[in-house]
Amino acid sequence: MNNKRKYLTLSVILLIAIGLLLTACQPAEETPAVEEPTTEEVVEEPTEAAVEESAESYVIGFSNASTSNSWRAFFDAWVRYEASRHPEIEELIDTDAQDDPVKQIADIEDLMAQGVDLLIISPAEQEALVPAVESAMEAGIPVILVDRKVNTDNYISYVGASDTDMGRIMAEELVKMIGEKGNIVMFSGIAGASPAELRLEAAREVFAQYPDIKIVGHTYTGWQPSEAKAAMEGFIQANEQIDGIWADSGLLSWPAEEALQEAGRDFVPATGDQFIGFSKFVYENDIPAVQVRFPATMGADAVLVALKYLQGEEVEKEILVPLVVIPSSELGKYDILDKPDDWWVGDYNDLPDEYLPDF
Repeated sequence: MNNKRKYLTLSVILLIAIGLLLTACQPAEETPAVEEPTTEEVVEEPTEAAVEESAESYVIGFSNASTSNSWRAFFDAWVRYEASRHPEIEELIDTDAQDDPVKQIADIEDLMAQGVDLLIISPAEQEALVPAVESAMEAGIPVILVDRKVNTDNYISYVGASDTDMGRIMAEELVKMIGEKGNIVMFSGIAGASPAELRLEAAREVFAQYPDIKIVGHTYTGWQPSEAKAAMEGFIQANEQIDGIWADSGLLSWPAEEALQEAGRDFVPATGDQFIGFSKFVYENDIPAVQVRFPATMGADAVLVALKYLQGEEVEKEILVPLVVIPSSELGKYDILDKPDDWWVGDYNDLPDEYLPDF
């Protein structure tokens, strides 16, 4: 019995060994070769569309004080045109406060609620807009001021021209033109708006240095020509002699000169900005005048500053564009005579036709 078990065990072991031997002798199955990827298949050059899709984009809110006169319409056009030139700006949301600070505050709150990445603000008034500007900054929405300031330093950057220099230059030139003596009348824009107040303050400081110059009238006009003309008619009735017109805009000095003409008075030296209606009037009537160009192209400059800041670059706290002084004797150098009265010397250059305001 034991011998049988011994033989059975040996037989089983032998059979197992033979099986293992036969398995080892069979050819192994070949593993399919894995084709190594080429370099071109691993790294592909991104297409231009893919680059644009991956680039960071921004939504910018533009709160404009108004487009109530043609300078502001050109200014608004420059903002929109410059924004259209940069694919990084996904959207520009443009609002018009219609010279109403209460509406502008509501506009800014609405832009913030829409989740804009940055605000460009041209304030209707320098004091009333302080809370709105500071609220945006505190909410983490950077603010770029343009054209006009507010009475706070809590903003990223201001882009504009020096209204103080403009008012001073106008006053100094008028002093020269009237021989440092005589009666003058003064016309300002919107009460409380920083351009009007700063230009007026600087001009008064200049006139105060000349005891023989007398200011016989001053008025705010809202930068509306009809208001200036009506005020000038009142000044004419109240004063037998008017020797000069200081106006912070050609929008105001041109109708003032027309009022003199209609009253049978002689034209007098005048100041203004680069409003083409005024330019043509003084050029064609040979009136001594000085225009100071306050460029509407600063709207485009503000967009460039905003984009620079959004892309992580440093920007200056104050960026002033240069003023250009244009005596009436030099207006012949400019392309003005065939342009609409409501345009502005130099501010239509390079602006595509589709962006030109329609007056």
